[in-house]
Amino acid sequence: MALGLVRRAVLVDALLADKDVEAAWQAATETGAHDGQWLTLAEQARAVRPARAPSPPCAPPRNASGT
Repeated sequence: MALGLVRRAVLVDALLADKDVEAAWQAATETGAHDGQWLTLAEQARAVRPARAPSPPCAPPRNASGT
């Protein structure tokens, strides 16, 4: 992993550890984040900003017969 990528990952991890969701969200969107960081960020964001947190996928629509 390149040094720049490591520094960005450490920054997002540090902000997540500090529960600074806004700063972590900004760092992740500006510099990128790996999947685990996005999942942690989504969980923390849901607690403080439910409208921003990603929603779980919706169930497929049921047909007219209800199946």
